Amino acid sequence: MKADRSKSKAAKPKAGSRIIDFLLIVISLTVLVFIGSFALKYTQGESAPAAPQGQTPQNQSSVSISLRMQVLNGCGAPGVAGRFAKYLLDAGKPDFAIDVIDERNFGSFKQEKTTLIARRAGSPVAERLAMKLGLSPEQVTYKELEDNFLDIDYSLVVGSDYDKYLSRSVGKN
Repeated sequence: MKADRSKSKAAKPKAGSRIIDFLLIVISLTVLVFIGSFALKYTQGESAPAAPQGQTPQNQSSVSISLRMQVLNGCGAPGVAGRFAKYLLDAGKPDFAIDVIDERNFGSFKQEKTTLIARRAGSPVAERLAMKLGLSPEQVTYKELEDNFLDIDYSLVVGSDYDKYLSRSVGKN
């Protein structure tokens, strides 16, 4: 009889084991949702914002493309990355809604020309953005970031020719 009792006890799952199973299922589903949203974000690339309520893309004259940018000081002039970041907020309008998410120094201060670096493969608007900012197509390059934790679309390396771009913004005001 003792053998029968031990078999029936072994066959019943314990309450603690049920809780652990439930938690594992919840954690697994959460991880799957996270991976799915991450995959969607990186397969869609640059995107245009949704149309305002009551409007459809057909009756909108222009839709701005939202871009996340990094500004790098490549000439060594104090505060030039911050000044360029402010310049970019208006310079891209109405075609681009530019969000400057990072300002810092470039690897060296020997950049003569300001350069736009596309950070995603097959970036469709790099040359259009460069034209909007007054850069020539030769000033556009492509180099993917290894660890793009900030989700940067473009980096603008400010060269020693920065005055001609910043003077354009003064002329607009």
